[in-house]
Amino acid sequence: MEKDQKINIGSEWRKWDLHVHSPASFGFSGTLEEFESQIKNSCCDVIGINDYFSVAGYKELKEKIDNGTLDIGDRKILPVVEFRMTESVQNKNTTTNGVTHFNFHIIFDDSIKVEDVENLIKGLMSNGTAISSEYDDKNKLQEKKISFEDLLEKLNGDEKFKDKYLLWLPYDEYGGIDEIDPKSDGWIKENYIKRAAILGSSRQKQIDFFLWKSDLKKDGTVKFSQEQFQEWFLCKKPCIKGSDSHSQDYPIGKLRDKNSNPIEKYCWIKADKTFEGLKQIVYEPETRVNIGEEKPKQPINVINSISLQIDEKAKVGSDKFCFAGKNDTHNLSPYFNCFIGGRGSGKSTLLNFLGLHSNDPKSSDEFWKKLSPSFIPSDGKTFSFQGTEIFEFLAQSEIETFAKDKARFTQAIYDRANSYAGNILEKNELEIETLKDGLDEVKDAISGLKVLEMQKSAKEKEKRALEKSVKVLSSKQYTDLVSQITDKSKELQDLEEWKNFISDFKSSLVEFISENKLDPKELMSPNKTEYENAYTLSMEKIKEALEILKGKKFENEKKQEVSIKKTISDLENKAQALIEKAGYTPESVEQIKSAPQKIIVLDRDIKNLITKIESKNKVIATYAETVEKMKAGKKDYEAKISEILKPLQEALKNQFEENQGKDIKQIYLEYFFDEQAAWESLASEFYEHFYQEYHDSERKKEVCDFIIEKKQFFLSDTMGSILGLIRSEDENKKYIKFIAEVFASSQNFQIFQTIRGKHLHDVKTNKVVRVKYDDKDIEHASFGQRCTAVVVILLLFGNNPLIIDEPEAHLDSSLIANYLVPLLKKKKSDRQIIFATHNANFVINGDAEKIFILKNNSGVTEIIETTIEDVDNREELLKLEGGKEAFEKRREKLNISRDF
Repeated sequence: MEKDQKINIGSEWRKWDLHVHSPASFGFSGTLEEFESQIKNSCCDVIGINDYFSVAGYKELKEKIDNGTLDIGDRKILPVVEFRMTESVQNKNTTTNGVTHFNFHIIFDDSIKVEDVENLIKGLMSNGTAISSEYDDKNKLQEKKISFEDLLEKLNGDEKFKDKYLLWLPYDEYGGIDEIDPKSDGWIKENYIKRAAILGSSRQKQIDFFLWKSDLKKDGTVKFSQEQFQEWFLCKKPCIKGSDSHSQDYPIGKLRDKNSNPIEKYCWIKADKTFEGLKQIVYEPETRVNIGEEKPKQPINVINSISLQIDEKAKVGSDKFCFAGKNDTHNLSPYFNCFIGGRGSGKSTLLNFLGLHSNDPKSSDEFWKKLSPSFIPSDGKTFSFQGTEIFEFLAQSEIETFAKDKARFTQAIYDRANSYAGNILEKNELEIETLKDGLDEVKDAISGLKVLEMQKSAKEKEKRALEKSVKVLSSKQYTDLVSQITDKSKELQDLEEWKNFISDFKSSLVEFISENKLDPKELMSPNKTEYENAYTLSMEKIKEALEILKGKKFENEKKQEVSIKKTISDLENKAQALIEKAGYTPESVEQIKSAPQKIIVLDRDIKNLITKIESKNKVIATYAETVEKMKAGKKDYEAKISEILKPLQEALKNQFEENQGKDIKQIYLEYFFDEQAAWESLASEFYEHFYQEYHDSERKKEVCDFIIEKKQFFLSDTMGSILGLIRSEDENKKYIKFIAEVFASSQNFQIFQTIRGKHLHDVKTNKVVRVKYDDKDIEHASFGQRCTAVVVILLLFGNNPLIIDEPEAHLDSSLIANYLVPLLKKKKSDRQIIFATHNANFVINGDAEKIFILKNNSGVTEIIETTIEDVDNREELLKLEGGKEAFEKRREKLNISRDF
């Protein structure tokens, strides 16, 4: 058997079989001991013992369970009485008469005394108008009369049974509708429903649910769909399945195929193992009943539990903390959880403990700062949780924040849309960031190019001056000395360059080895791949190379360097003597004699600058291609955003149509590129780049506003348009003068182009998902309508747990009941939802699987865990705002008394 979990997660999926016949029922061929063995070994959590006109089988089991002679573990046994009615009918398609069997079942709360049920059956058998059948001890058919009206009158008129029974009807191949005419749906509908005079307009509400035992008819064709069945009855009724076990060989809980063989399918019902739990399926057939092999799905990402370990002396401010002394763990449902309680009971406090660990803990940080606790709320010893670490939390004011903050709301929608589509935009976003970086490199290259060209020009000027000074003497002796100094200076320069290179190379190897160091244990691990072998061998060779460099002292090169320097010095002294002899001043002598060596150094510097300039020009040359790639990237990105918004838009449309526009207008999502924001960031970066160079720190707003206002001129790819604009403006205005000075340089215009290209195609930063409400921008809707759109979108999109503190703020009660509740019930199978709320519609009609009642009557909060079906705590649910009305809405199908 699939055992109950030891932890309480509220209403959960369990296997139920409400159609199990005992040896007291006709058709069971086994012994009582064999039947008891079936019960003990059943995979089911709840079993309905079902006998014809009797509760004898249930009575016998209950007595053994009560006196301890039969251990059924954690299973629950409920009593079921079956009435088999027959009526002769004329098949309109044939001349023969057929007999249709109608099997009605009543399932009772096990709190009802068995003798009261037995007395009810005896009273029903004494009179009536319809023909019913029962088998005596010799299995001989005995005819008795029973009245359906009398049955209902007795059940509803006796306080013992009021609200303690459910009426249900099977249809199957055994004595069911298939025997009439399996080929004529219309005839079946007419005779099975209307002729029986049971499910007409005056009777359909009396049927709580329907049962069948297999998916196929005897001929192998598929039975009528649940939707078709519900259409006949003019309202939704849950359809469940049961085994109809009639022998010791048939496993309880498993359904049958067309040959009556057991199949690996079960009836799963999400409820407490009580009669009251079963009553919930009448109102929630779509979310509380499932037929299948495996337990129905639950959300993937779930917070399983929260734990408190609060010091008894804990305070908030000067007051005792409401959870002081608490040391317990509370398990959450994977579906819908509600925390309820009066003001000051600690609902928000509990949720804000979790909020500190959410995707955005900012609001919870502020919450705790205001409380000034004597403990650290984020300390894992004070509060901890088990389960997923990625979840959303919205504090009481954050729905309002979303409603006001377009950028944050856009990002929230975008994150959900992208996640919904499998994060397909990640690659595009990475490409956009790379291209933006590329344009920044172009901008930096242009700025760097100006500096390099100025440096190159200065060095070339200095070199020309030195070359002229070298030529002041023309004697052969002097020119030979200059030639020798030049050659030796080149030798010295080569040695110094190699010395510096080897030093840098050694340092880089040391750094590389340090950064890529592996644990020796990893290097000795067995079953290495070729990747690991290649890496290990390469690292060994690199270390060998470093040792070679460390072992080299380069003594000869050092001696050679000293020798060259001495030779150059001797040659310069000889040249100095000739220059002095020619009558030059000491200052000129010093310049002339050192010129040959300085020229060599300048040649090297100029050569290096030329290399750097060429490198910068290569980067600058990528501008056009990078901008084209950004344009293409923007187009592709926008197409994908529009595509991934489609399912979100479709979901919103479906929600609107299901509500028929009664409580909410159409919400529509639309992507667009925020060009205004792009120009604002463009102008701001332009100013920040140039204001220091052109000595302006006061006119940023004026410069930026001018560029945005005249953006059509700044879109030109030539300077002429901008220069013409500047000439038409008042040059006495200082911000115009600043702009004129900047654009006097063609290189500055190139820098502006790179800034412009980056921002006007940065779709990642400037994307906006526009929300429309009733075909107008959400900004123009009322605040309540904006809050509504926020809650709907936050609920509808995403699969991580969603925690909201009082989502009902600014929302109309009718909207909650008629629109948000159906949406919530639809979404809670895909994502865990946790609310702190005062609104009964969320809790009761939202069908919360787990409810936490917080009560603070003595200064310390008590946490009571309950469910909707837990009648012991129902009074607390009725205290919620609209609690009585919310239960009243369920009453019609659940038969909950009006007398609360």
